[in-house]
Order: sequence, then C-alpha cells, then structure tokens
Amino acid sequence: MKKIVLLAITALSAFGADTNTIRVFTTNYVVAASNFREVDGQLYNVNQSVKWQPVRCHFQNYYGEFAVFKKVEHVKIGEYEAHETHNVGLGDVGAYSAPVKRTVWSDVETEVFLVKHFPVAQIAKGAELNPRLMQVGETNYEGQIVGLYDCGAPHIVPVVTTHAPPNL
Repeated sequence: MKKIVLLAITALSAFGADTNTIRVFTTNYVVAASNFREVDGQLYNVNQSVKWQPVRCHFQNYYGEFAVFKKVEHVKIGEYEAHETHNVGLGDVGAYSAPVKRTVWSDVETEVFLVKHFPVAQIAKGAELNPRLMQVGETNYEGQIVGLYDCGAPHIVPVVTTHAPPNL
C-alpha cells in the first residue's frame, strides 16, 4: 500500500515539475472598434454586413432592457397645381400663367419597435436618430407584436500572455 501511495505522489510531482508546459494567462481585456458588435454570440462588422440597416426613428422611452422607438418615414401627403405668373417685361400684355405641380411631403411616425443593447443611456424623448440596427425577431409590447432589433453588444477581446518554458 505504501508503494502505491509513494508511486502516486512521485507521478503527480513529475507532472508539476514538467518544464515543457506552456502557461497561458489572460492579462487584460480590450474593447474592439465600435463597428464590431456581437449579437447572440455572433460577431458582426456593422459597416460591412447586409443584415445591418440604418433606421430613421424617434426615441420614445425605455421598457426594461429595451429602448422603444417609432420609425419615421418621409411620406407623400399630396399634390397640388400652382399657377405662377411670369412677366416678360412688356407690362400686362406679356404676362402669362404657367401651371406648376407641387408635391407635399411630411415626416410621419409609423410602427413601434424595440432595440436591445442601445448604447446611449441618456437621450431626450422624441430625439431623432438614425442608428444601424439588425432585426432579430418580434416580441410582445403592450399587447401588440412589434419588431425586435439589436444594436449589438461591444466585442470584448481578451489579451492573452503566453509564458513558454525558458529552454525553448
């Protein structure tokens, strides 16, 4: 029995005394550039991925971990025809009226949607933004199904230091 215990202690100490093992330490963490974002464990370059689109919107409020927005669309309200009088320099004799079509446009708030990982903590209600977002699904918000988008979490990279054995 003593021989087995002694053999086990000798074997364990041999593993600890091995000079050929490489020790790896994480020494620091660095945040990657702001265009690299993580969504559900997947890393994206926001500027290159076709899944990320700019969305023109107005901030509404916060709903738990989500920011609530309303999409803003530039819509055509109507058209009308105006008559502009042009004077050709001959007094009343040379004046004529030409019809000109005018289109009236307006910014209209449309659908409500929620955003995860919105990076700005303090923002005024009604502020107009144009963030790049990725649609990740739909969710229930106050009894209605709305779009769920994600700004992505910052990509945090560990800085790894490797200590190789001195004899290599």
